[in-house]
Amino acid sequence: MKHSTHFKLLLTLLFSCTTAFAQTAGTLDSIFGGGNGYVTNSVSGGAGLDDKAFSIAVQSDGKIVMGGFSRNTSGYPQFAIARYNTDGTLDGSFRTNGSVSNFIPGGGGKDDRAYSIAIQSDGKIVAGGASNTVYAFAMTRYNEDGSLDSTFGVNGSASNPICAWSPSTAPEEDNWSDAYVLMGDATYPISVQSDGKIVACGYTLAQTFLPHGTPSSFNCAEAIILRYVGAPAADNSLPVQATDFAAKSDVGSVTLSWKTQSEVNNAGFNVLRMETGDGSQETGLGGWGVIASYKTGKDLVGLGTSSAGQSYQFVDSKVKSGATYNYKIQSVATDGTTKDVSTLTGIMVDVPKSYALCQNYPNPFNPSTTIRFDLKQSSTVTLEVYNVLGQRVIEQNYGSMNAGRYNEVMNMERFASGVYFYRINAAGNDGQKFVSVKKLMLVK
Repeated sequence: MKHSTHFKLLLTLLFSCTTAFAQTAGTLDSIFGGGNGYVTNSVSGGAGLDDKAFSIAVQSDGKIVMGGFSRNTSGYPQFAIARYNTDGTLDGSFRTNGSVSNFIPGGGGKDDRAYSIAIQSDGKIVAGGASNTVYAFAMTRYNEDGSLDSTFGVNGSASNPICAWSPSTAPEEDNWSDAYVLMGDATYPISVQSDGKIVACGYTLAQTFLPHGTPSSFNCAEAIILRYVGAPAADNSLPVQATDFAAKSDVGSVTLSWKTQSEVNNAGFNVLRMETGDGSQETGLGGWGVIASYKTGKDLVGLGTSSAGQSYQFVDSKVKSGATYNYKIQSVATDGTTKDVSTLTGIMVDVPKSYALCQNYPNPFNPSTTIRFDLKQSSTVTLEVYNVLGQRVIEQNYGSMNAGRYNEVMNMERFASGVYFYRINAAGNDGQKFVSVKKLMLVK
């Protein structure tokens, strides 16, 4: 019988930080799954009739990977993987609308089930289970985007029968005239070693069925552990040996810092960012976007080859107050190859604790200058410029602005040199008002 079941994800996420509203530990997380604390979905490639999940893993960027099986239109189970964003929505950058399903090569395409998930340090996803048509251990490795990793096994999968069917075709239930043996292998937990090798454990089993009226017997039931070659040996040779990764948030900025102990053919670093606070994503592969590069920032240029190493720092000033970001530090070798060396997650940008109007910069200036101001809450904002006669010469009405730090560029190309005054008028949602005046000088 086919059942109309779906992948169901039931998670309770416990936070050590303060969220927008208090939640009780042990209750379903109301900011996950559109307020329900859970999500359900069918898997792409399946028939939507019988999708079940058995294992779950969380990536370093906070995304959630789930594995199990999905029956196709013919009713046969196949490996199924789905990936979710931190808010419980399916990750559209992962294969087809957030999920993927596949059979194991050589398994006959009739009964393949994933029971365990592991995430490699390079972001690749490993799924382990059984190819039950021939009752063999089965393993599939996926790239970060959900495609099958062609460098692993045969077209991304490996199957290893330890026991086997005997005879090759089992008799029907109503024709057990002869004794036969049902044998099977399955792997459950899997883990990835630091050297990239994949370890799996499970069982290998044989059951002997005797003619009618004779009790069946078990033999060959053993626990088993297997190890697969995972990453190529060259993957152990990193272009840099880096430590002391840190992220410090402030109002309007996040400062990243790290140190290298040694560098080999290191051209420099890229800094990638992904916004997670409201479920939105940067423009880039898998939601990651490059926001800084050694090609444009001298502070990110590497040492080439050096046994000494050095300290690096990058300040991200293009952030939104109150938003949460993930950062990835990526080393780039002199031949152009890249390697992720660290991922920092859950960095929340501070919100100003008070209103403020800062001195413009540069000052004196010609013809443009930047005026910075802080809003501690959502406010209606107007910025004005007056000449020494008290006449208003510029009025910028920004309307409602969220709490945060802002840098507004003022162009005064059409005005004469001299001293001017700029004033901010801010009215908070709670009725609080903020007015401040500062002097600026235009020199042509």
